[in-house]
Amino acid sequence: MTVYVTLAVAVCLFAVGLRVAGVVPTARAVLGNANEALRIMRTPDLSDDDKAVAIRAASLGMFGAFFSILARTVAALAFPVLLLAFCIAAGLFDTDQAESASIDWRFIAGSLAVVSALLLVRK
Repeated sequence: MTVYVTLAVAVCLFAVGLRVAGVVPTARAVLGNANEALRIMRTPDLSDDDKAVAIRAASLGMFGAFFSILARTVAALAFPVLLLAFCIAAGLFDTDQAESASIDWRFIAGSLAVVSALLLVRK
């Protein structure tokens, strides 16, 4: 039971970390940029050169956003990983128990529901 509680806390910490780090708004902005790039590509009024310049700028922005999202996600993982490492080092459970609990379908379904609620609900 301890392993499930600890994993649930770790998942909540991760979701809160993603929210605090601003991963979701950044990802939404990237999707907006991608939609704008598609709109530019379909615009018949622009020349091919103008389209290429606009698309290149959008793609560079999305490439930069990828690294931003990656760094923010890694930062959001820090506390949950430290929590699990501490609990394993303290002997509360071992890695086999943590792995077994983390792949239990009930835990996955519950985690998905909680993380979705935490990330999709706007401030």
